[in-house]
Amino acid sequence: MQDVNHDQIFEKEDHSSALFNQLEFYRCHFKKCNFSSAIFRDCSFEACQFEACDLSNTDIDGSSFLGSHFSDSKLIGIQWQKAGLSLDVSFSTCVLSYGSFFMRKLQGLQMIDCIATEVDFTEANLRQANFSGSQLSGARFLKTQLQAADFSEARDYFIDLSVNKADKAIFSLPEAASLLRVFNIVLK
Repeated sequence: MQDVNHDQIFEKEDHSSALFNQLEFYRCHFKKCNFSSAIFRDCSFEACQFEACDLSNTDIDGSSFLGSHFSDSKLIGIQWQKAGLSLDVSFSTCVLSYGSFFMRKLQGLQMIDCIATEVDFTEANLRQANFSGSQLSGARFLKTQLQAADFSEARDYFIDLSVNKADKAIFSLPEAASLLRVFNIVLK
């Protein structure tokens, strides 16, 4: 790969465990690429599309993602808090389990129909985020800003409303009953 990549399509490339240092990608499309356990050090991805890619356990230290979308991809174990200052991403039908968005500002995040098991959203700004249809088993919400977030059809979440801000957030029944779990009551 070149140092600067514009409007390129990368398809079925295997870069597992590879090191990428200070590369720039602008309006690139990655299809069925394997970046598992790769290291992206101070790279820049702007307006990029990742389709059916595997980025599991990828180290994104200092890398920025601006207007980048991931679909049908595996992003297991990514520590998004290590990304550079610019983090503007969206996800559809992805697996993001065991990752962390600790203290990230992700207002308007789109995480639609994803599996986000054990993901850490502690102290993140997720105002107006959309988690529609996502499975959030074991996801951690602590001091998280969830104002006007959409949890329609999301499932398996536990959000303690006494330690998170969730004014005007949208929840669907029957899953919304999980919001009462903190009160140690029995619903029939």
